[in-house]
Amino acid sequence: MLKAVHFGAGNIGRGLIGELLNKDGFEITFIDINQELIDYLNANGKYVIEYADGKGTQVEIDSVSALNILADEKDIIDRILEADLITTSIGMENIEKISKLMAKCLVARGLTNKKIDLIANENAINATDRLKNEIQNQVSEDVWKMILSNTGFVNSAIDRQALSKEVNGLNIPVVEPYREWVVEKSKFKNAYVLKQLKNLVCVDDLKPYIERKLYIVNAGHAIAAYIGYIFEKKTVQESLADEKIFEFVRKVMLINSRYLKSEYSMNDKDLESFIESTLQRHKSPYVEDEVSRVARSPMRKLGADERIVGPILKLRKLGQFPKESIITVAAVLSYRDKDDSEAVEMEGLLSRLGTELFLKTHCGIKDKKIIKAIEQAVDDIRKNRDSIFEGI
Repeated sequence: MLKAVHFGAGNIGRGLIGELLNKDGFEITFIDINQELIDYLNANGKYVIEYADGKGTQVEIDSVSALNILADEKDIIDRILEADLITTSIGMENIEKISKLMAKCLVARGLTNKKIDLIANENAINATDRLKNEIQNQVSEDVWKMILSNTGFVNSAIDRQALSKEVNGLNIPVVEPYREWVVEKSKFKNAYVLKQLKNLVCVDDLKPYIERKLYIVNAGHAIAAYIGYIFEKKTVQESLADEKIFEFVRKVMLINSRYLKSEYSMNDKDLESFIESTLQRHKSPYVEDEVSRVARSPMRKLGADERIVGPILKLRKLGQFPKESIITVAAVLSYRDKDDSEAVEMEGLLSRLGTELFLKTHCGIKDKKIIKAIEQAVDDIRKNRDSIFEGI
């Protein structure tokens, strides 16, 4: 049986990566910090995930074990010495934190001259490359050359809504039936393992898939949350049940798709169909996605290459002025949550710097016309939130 070591036993780790690797015949060792979950996986050797399909369909994932990243370093290295694949789903904020241990693991593995591939499955563009850079920072140039000769650093794009529910004190992943795991074929070192990954989509160019997911799926989800917040909605589903919000989100997704059509010659009808199916996924009555969860980390989501600002900058280069997309920036700037450290940080920076300087320094927005439009939209939302829908 093939062996995988996966860092992060959360909802995506167990609810997407674990399920698909299990389908492809892998025995999986999960690396996590939740000792209760680790003990459960080791005692049972299996777990269940539930589909958000209205039927409560459950799927059992077997041949699993777990180790504690804080206490079991030697055992983790030993597992990686035997593994055929390393994967992660730990959140981008933790990539740097695992780089030291990952470097130790890959050095030990490199000394065996056995090829292995690493796939970071995070909600960011080229997450594996970012982890790769962090690992490189941990070792000397000669050691890095050895790691590179034996390790394939494979970027990916993943797509599945994954939440959880508590049953008998244990969190069970609750996932939508839809799922996608796309990887860049050319980066694999181990051709045999690549052939066994039948539940992954292997492509030569990952960028179109990453940007389609970020600028359509992630953008639509986030916008529904930020606009929903302004209209005091509790969940994304409640937000999208409001016809005005639904049409606004749909309009922005269609606007963002203009860039994808221009950059990758994507088919109009295929993109429209993808947008409609994505909206139905976000609206699913079998998923309850809290606005506060989806809207969290607004600073990260306002990055120049991220879901909100990225399409605006790219469309502006094409000579377009995406009004509704620009309004979404104002909606994010209007977001407040005292329990979200990034929301608190954003509020403080806006107070100290002002909107224009914040947009220039944090979002990479230098265009005066866009800055003025965002400032106006922030003011309009404060005076009358329905101004968001003017012209829709």
